[in-house]
Amino acid sequence: MESAIAKFKNAQINTDFKPIGYLYHAILWISFFDATRNLLPYIDKINIGIFILASFVFLMIALLAQKLTRASLKFPILVSVGATGMSQICFQVIILLAFQFIYGYMYHQIGLILASFMIGLALGSFLIISFMERIEDEKSVYIKSQAWLCVYPLILALMLAAISKINQLKPGTGNMLQIAFVIMPMIAGAIGGFQFPLANKIWLKDSKDVAKTTGLLYGVDLLGSCIGGLAIGAILIPILGIIQTCILLSVINIFIFILISNSRPCFIQKM
Repeated sequence: MESAIAKFKNAQINTDFKPIGYLYHAILWISFFDATRNLLPYIDKINIGIFILASFVFLMIALLAQKLTRASLKFPILVSVGATGMSQICFQVIILLAFQFIYGYMYHQIGLILASFMIGLALGSFLIISFMERIEDEKSVYIKSQAWLCVYPLILALMLAAISKINQLKPGTGNMLQIAFVIMPMIAGAIGGFQFPLANKIWLKDSKDVAKTTGLLYGVDLLGSCIGGLAIGAILIPILGIIQTCILLSVINIFIFILISNSRPCFIQKM
């Protein structure tokens, strides 16, 4: 144990919004396996810049491939659906953990937070479906919804930091702000619910196979959620903390925004 701890001379302090102790505990267990022991000194050096750089490299490759192949809007929409699925699950975990960190309990709130997210999904879907047929430029509407995904994590980070500070200074007032943990999941759900039907409509311009298109997009959405669920609790929050994780999610969605903005429209298939 002492030899494992000695490898981290610049160990960070464990805090509510950055539970690095969880990572150190995992590292301690990993140190028992010789195959991964040499990686230990490098794990503590991972920062938000590495994740942003990796996302930027992906963006450059995607933009280059898009330009060389003259790919339509379908490819960035597919990437966007996966990124939205990842972002949505990350938002949920962040909100749940933040509530636990700030108030010290969570169990009775889980159902309410998840239910508010589902209500948001339903409201967002109902909103876009209600005027779907009147939309003439699906790309511009989708870009606007993507812009909300760029802004939302920054608002979430500011709100959580503010609630945490207020709760420390005035616990009574902080308890009154628990309503924010119902509103924020609802907004996140509404964005996702708004995007998904619109993504299906854009894809169906080139393909009339409704079942295949819906199944593909739903599968990509679930894949993104799976990746986000694995990454957020085991890697992102322990290493980056809640605030930097929100910033990273904003940057990733900004890159997706750029990718969509630089794409050409789908061709309308003639019957």
